[in-house]
Amino acid sequence: MEKIRNCILPQGLTKAAYSMGAALLFFVLDLEVFSLLSLAFALFFLFAYRRGARISANISDSGVCAPIDGRVTAIEDIDDENYGYRLTIESSWMDSSVLYTPFYAKSFTLKLQRGARLSKESRLFGTLGESLEALFQNGNKKVKIVHRLKRSPLRIEVLAQKKGHIECGENYGFAFDALTTIYLPKEFRLNIHVGQKIYASQNILGYFSS
Repeated sequence: MEKIRNCILPQGLTKAAYSMGAALLFFVLDLEVFSLLSLAFALFFLFAYRRGARISANISDSGVCAPIDGRVTAIEDIDDENYGYRLTIESSWMDSSVLYTPFYAKSFTLKLQRGARLSKESRLFGTLGESLEALFQNGNKKVKIVHRLKRSPLRIEVLAQKKGHIECGENYGFAFDALTTIYLPKEFRLNIHVGQKIYASQNILGYFSS
């Protein structure tokens, strides 16, 4: 059972178990169509909540790992007091949706906003869309990450426990079919390019300057 939990989030196992129970009940009642639909839901939950096999990157104290699977769609220079780069990663249904801490942080905050699940082309996507804003900090090293759901059938889940610090590569959330924006400091040295496919906790986004 422990091996299964390592491959699939507990939330997914719970949803799949309820769906399997419903499938069995409908089968006993001779409602074959509903039984098959419930079974399909169970398989979907197991797929959506999978952790995904990966090898964690061996980073130094200055390295930052990708927080989510997806493809880099934009890298922009921004004029901000705290950040110099804005990196966009788009995830699809085929990507693992588990969120991983990008580096060891002595403090972190997670701000969840429930909302609509809109197309990324919608004008209201950035304001009314369901989102999770994460801020990780270790001394003067600070990274802000915003996950926004697209037309996702599943809501955002917050997994991290409230505590003073969080390890690199720890699961802090779940966002299925999301658009992720990462804000990085001006002195950050990027190690990726637009169009690149990246994997959470495995690919290194870049390094803080010493």
